[in-house]
Order: sequence, then C-alpha cells, then structure tokens
Amino acid sequence: MTILFFMNFVLTLLMLKELHSPCANFVVGFLIYYCYYYYCCIYSSPLYF
Repeated sequence: MTILFFMNFVLTLLMLKELHSPCANFVVGFLIYYCYYYYCCIYSSPLYF
C-alpha cells in the first residue's frame, strides 16, 4: 500500500511538473511537505514498532 501510494505520488509530481505553472509548483511543494510530515509521524510513532 505504501509503495503504491509512493508511485502514485511520483507520477503526480511528474504530471504537475509538465505544467510549469506557479499553482503546480505550489501543489508539488505542498505534496512533498505533506508526505514528509506523514512519514515522519508514522516512523516516529510507537505503534509502528
């Protein structure tokens, strides 16, 4: 599930990168920040181990 989510995330980044618009750049930055925050919360959670 995590691998599929990551692959979908990468494909979304590649599609948005083709637009070359400020809105696309904002969305890409937000997605990167969200995924970074999401994975940090998972890996720092005691429930994960």
